[in-house]
Amino acid sequence: MNYWMADVANLGECFQPYAAWIQSIRAVRTEATKKAFDGARGWTIRGESGLFGGSTWDWVPGCSAWLLQNSYDHYRFTMDKTYLRDFAYPAMKEVSEFWLDRLKPLPDGTLVTPTGLSPEHGPKEDGISFDMQLAWDVFNSTIEAAEILGVDKEFRDLLAIKRDKIAKPKIGKWGQLQEWLVDRDDPKDDHRHTSHLIAVFPGRQISINQTPDLARAAAVSLEARGVTGDSRREWAFAWRRATRRISWPGTSSNTACFRICFARIRRSRWTVTSVMSPASVKCYCKATPEKSSCCPRCQRRGLTERSPACAPAAGSPWTSSGRTARSRSIGSRPGKVNRSKCA
Repeated sequence: MNYWMADVANLGECFQPYAAWIQSIRAVRTEATKKAFDGARGWTIRGESGLFGGSTWDWVPGCSAWLLQNSYDHYRFTMDKTYLRDFAYPAMKEVSEFWLDRLKPLPDGTLVTPTGLSPEHGPKEDGISFDMQLAWDVFNSTIEAAEILGVDKEFRDLLAIKRDKIAKPKIGKWGQLQEWLVDRDDPKDDHRHTSHLIAVFPGRQISINQTPDLARAAAVSLEARGVTGDSRREWAFAWRRATRRISWPGTSSNTACFRICFARIRRSRWTVTSVMSPASVKCYCKATPEKSSCCPRCQRRGLTERSPACAPAAGSPWTSSGRTARSRSIGSRPGKVNRSKCA
């Protein structure tokens, strides 16, 4: 995700370390993948893969194809055939080979991905939408790249046959884009990850022009996740804004994107204010310059500067889900204090 903006922000040179990193891990990941996946060709990665080759957490088979979305997008932006031939295409071909060896047929001949996990969500089982959408995407991009380079005709013909047999994204019982092959999505689920929408962005399998019904279903799924609870956490907000804007453009999408942006800003306001102007912060828990914007507990106690005493009582409406506010360390240097997060 950190590299999505490199080319469109005219920072193409910042993409080069990413390309070099992928080039450096291919051999070692190929060896590890062969051991972990019963001799499968190609390579995939674990959920955490470090700059210097370290790899931890569980295997996430779809992630190597996800990495290569950035690689092929870089070519599509620059039209640099030397880069495509020497860097992107060889890696894309290897990851395509991994999925050729791993896809399994259903009784009707449809192909699905074997046991996988929708990142940090749900059971491990066959036919995870995240994996199937990424397998389709890497096949599709590899076919295009091979045609551009004029190579591997038999291989790209095989990929085209397999791509068209991969189970298509499905619309569930309440109009959502299904996260699993089984229609079990819960409309009240506020999980922070929306990995089953990767076909909308940065993937190219779903679009408002080519697959409007699936795009609408993606918007339904995204709207159901909301902007509160677990859904308000982490980097997922950046991905959601892009997905929502693409899945259903228009006035309603603008409103939805505004809600997501506002929720993210409100969530992080105390951090930004503290970093930029710590001396001006009057309210310890809200990190806002004006005392009038502080929580009721601060106002009642007349607090005018940061103090660890400003921790709301259990059940206060200024705590998340009615729980006592948690404390976060500002830093490890002497004289630093803990900040209570009240909203």
